[in-house]
Order: sequence, then structure tokens, then C-alpha cells
Amino acid sequence: MREVEAAKTAQQRHPIEAHLSQRGQIYAGIWRVGVNTALRISDLLSLTMQQVRALDPTQPALRLTEQKTGKRRKIVINQAALAVVQQCENGYLGCYGMSGFMRNTMSFVREHIVS
Repeated sequence: MREVEAAKTAQQRHPIEAHLSQRGQIYAGIWRVGVNTALRISDLLSLTMQQVRALDPTQPALRLTEQKTGKRRKIVINQAALAVVQQCENGYLGCYGMSGFMRNTMSFVREHIVS
């Protein structure tokens, strides 16, 4: 397995987001949600429409059980991540609803990350 270093600075993150945007805005959106929530891909993929629709727009936060550790965790959703979720819900980014967002995420992960 290849070792992967985290993209910790904006200077490191911008080229990655630009590359993903070239493949489709949905992939850049997935990246932005992951970066802004610090969720592992397995936890990101476990999000449901019910969880997303239940977000309080004034204090958006998710409660989930981390798949890797089994720990309950409260994830505060910042404005950048919330904007991506709302764009997806409204049919932007090439997906329609979070189910489309998750389908696109899973196919991207299988094609580019897992293999």
C-alpha cells in the first residue's frame, strides 16, 4: 500500500482541488466536504439524506459513529461544507440529492483511490 501524506496547507490543497474540478465539480465538492469536516472517507460515505436534511442551518452538526473506531462523534459542519451539501441538494455539482452525491463519491473512490 502506498503511503499518503496529508495536504495540510492551502498551498498543498489548491492543486488537488483544481485537479478534481477538472474531472467534475462533484469531485471537488466531495474533497471540500472531507477537508472541512475531517471525516474519513468511510464516514463520509455513510452519510444519509436523513442526516443531511436534519441539519439545523443555524448550528449544523452531525452525530455519527466513526466506522474505524466505533466512537460516537459530533461533527460541526462549517459554512464551506454546508455550501457544498446545499449545492448538491439543489442539483448543482452534477448530482441530485445526497444519494447522487454518495453514488458519485463511491464510484470515484473505487476508480481512483481503492484500486
